[in-house]
Amino acid sequence: MPEQFPAGLLEKLRCHGLKIIVSEKPFFPQRSRKTREEITALTTALRVAETGLRRGIDVLKASKADRRGYLKWGNIPLTSERLRAEMDAAVLHAGGSPANTIVAGGEQGCDPHERGHGPLRSNEAIVT
Repeated sequence: MPEQFPAGLLEKLRCHGLKIIVSEKPFFPQRSRKTREEITALTTALRVAETGLRRGIDVLKASKADRRGYLKWGNIPLTSERLRAEMDAAVLHAGGSPANTIVAGGEQGCDPHERGHGPLRSNEAIVT
């Protein structure tokens, strides 16, 4: 076990009769350093993801709230699905493959398994 392993879990495992040895070495030492190829791939992936986020920000900036506080983009309600589609399209155009993009507004953003659905409101957080 690496030395960063949680102490509470360590004790529970020992209580169940497991013999555990704590090591200063990581489980996967090969992950300690990235290769040049890995750094290039990570940099490319980050730039593509930023393209999608930038598109989302641009759409949000161009949106206006109606009287009830719902966002409209081009006089059409802005939903999680519509914003996600715009972001995913930008990622595709940048050469990426979007998967499971999250655009969860308001209380939906509190659920880590919620991808987001329905209309977005002004003055509410949007988790992407």
